[in-house]
Parts: sequence; C-alpha cells; structure tokens
Amino acid sequence: MRLQDIFYKLLSMREVDGGFEADVRLIPDNVIFKAHFPGFPVTPGAVQIRMATELLSLHEGRECLLESVSRVKFITPLLPGDTITCTFKGSSVSFSRDGSTITKMTLEYK
Repeated sequence: MRLQDIFYKLLSMREVDGGFEADVRLIPDNVIFKAHFPGFPVTPGAVQIRMATELLSLHEGRECLLESVSRVKFITPLLPGDTITCTFKGSSVSFSRDGSTITKMTLEYK
C-alpha cells in the first residue's frame, strides 16, 4: 500500500543541484498518528523511510527497492500536518521544516 494521498500529499517536486527536492504535507488525521504515540503523535522512523522510498520511486519513474539504511538521525519530531521539504542528493536524504533539519539518513536502493 502506498502512503501517498493516505499519509502525505505531494505538493511539488523539483530538480536541484545534484539531486531533487519534494515538498509534502502530512495528513494529520491518518491512523498512524493515533497509534504512534497516543497523546503526542509523531511520524515513526519506518514511515519516514517508506515515504522517502516512495518519493524516490516517483522521481525515478520506477519502483526503487531499499537495500540498506545507515546514519539515521531523528533530530526533531515530524508532526501531523507538517509541511516538509525532502531533499535527495545521491544516497543522502534529509527532511526539513522551515529550513531546519528534522531527519537525516543514508539510503541505498537498487
């Protein structure tokens, strides 16, 4: 099952020097937020990785299969309703909100 249009809305996608960026808005009433964590909903790390995989697949026009995840840092919580920029440069992926980094990770795909 794809997360696009269920968990997040893709607002825009553009090429940037050495990669691409995607702006997305998280759908605040998604069931994931009810389960993780009740009373303080945040986006689980596995969901962030899945979202990155979907965005890369959309950009590439093919299904990209995740091979490995490394150097993951969850710096601040990714919250329901957030609008974020997802930046992809090689195997480096970062999520930011209002110019501040939320998550950084290295993802390898085939």
